[in-house]
Amino acid sequence: MDFHHVLLGFVEIVKETYKIFSNNGKLIPFITLLFLLLHSIIFLSNFFAIRPFLKDLAVRLFSSLLAISSPTSTSSDFTKFFIVIKDDAGIIAGLEFIFLFSTSLASLFFAAATIIASAATFGGKALYLKDLLSKVWKSWKRAFVTVFYIALLDLGYSIFALSFMIPIVLIMGIEYINLATYITVIVASIFYGYLSIVWNLAIVVSVLEEKCGIESLGKAGRLVKGMKLEGFLLNLVFGIVYYSVFQFYRMINGNQSEAVIVIVALLYLDFLRLVKMFSTVAYTVLYCKCKKSHGEEIELQENFEYVKVPSTNAPLTAADIP
Repeated sequence: MDFHHVLLGFVEIVKETYKIFSNNGKLIPFITLLFLLLHSIIFLSNFFAIRPFLKDLAVRLFSSLLAISSPTSTSSDFTKFFIVIKDDAGIIAGLEFIFLFSTSLASLFFAAATIIASAATFGGKALYLKDLLSKVWKSWKRAFVTVFYIALLDLGYSIFALSFMIPIVLIMGIEYINLATYITVIVASIFYGYLSIVWNLAIVVSVLEEKCGIESLGKAGRLVKGMKLEGFLLNLVFGIVYYSVFQFYRMINGNQSEAVIVIVALLYLDFLRLVKMFSTVAYTVLYCKCKKSHGEEIELQENFEYVKVPSTNAPLTAADIP
C-alpha cells in the first residue's frame, strides 16, 4: 500500500468526521455543548471546593515550619507538622478523587453517546435522544471494562518506557539526562501512537458491539488490519494539536491574576475536550470503514430508522405527472 493511498484514506476519514459534526442536525452539537458545560461545572466546582483547603494548608505549613526552625522547637512541633500534612492532604486527596471519578464517568458517558450518534449518522440512520440514552445505558458498562483494561495497558507501557531511560542515562552519562529524556519521550510517543490505534478502536467496538475488555481489543486488532497507517496519522495529527495547544497555554499562562488563570485554564481544557470529541468521532468513522473493508455490517444492537435522502435524479412515476 503506497503512502498516497494512505493519505487519501486519512483525508477521507477527516472529511467524514467533519460532515458528522456539521450535518448531524442538533444531536452532536447538543452532546458537545452538554459535554463542555458539565466538565466546566466540574472544573469550577473542584477549584472553588479545594481552594480554601489549599490556603489553609499553606498557612498551617508556614506556621509549622516557623515553629520547627525555632531554636526552642521540640519533638511535639515535628509531630504537629506531620499531623497538619496528613489531615489537610487527606481532605484534598479525597476531594480530588471525587472530582476525578466524576470527570471520568462523564467522559465515558459522552464518549459512548458520541460513538453511537456518529455511527448512526455514518450509516444514514435516524437516532433520537430517547433511543440514544437507552443505547448509552446499555453500552457504558462494556466501555468501562474496556477503558479499565486500556488503563492497565497504559500503565504497563509507561513503566516499560521509563525502564529504558535508566540504561540510556548510564550509557550517555548523567550530564545528558535531558537529552536522554527527550529521546525516550519521542521514541515512546511514536510507539504509543501506533499501539493506541487498537486501544482507541477497542472503545468503539465495546460501545457498538456486544464485546468488552480483551475481546474488544482482539476484535479491534483484527478490524484495523490494512488501515493501521490511517489510524497512526490520526494519532499523529491529534498529538501535534495537543502538544501545540499545550505550548500555547504555557506561553500565555504567565504572571496573571487568579481570575485570568482560571478562565484561561477552563478555555484550555474545554478546547482539549472538543478535540477529544472530534477524535472520538474520527475513530468511529475509522471503525465503520474497517468494517466495510472486511465486508461486515455495522452493528448497532437495535434497529434504527433509515433516513431517506432526497435526490434530484430520481425517476418520475405516474403519480408525479400532473
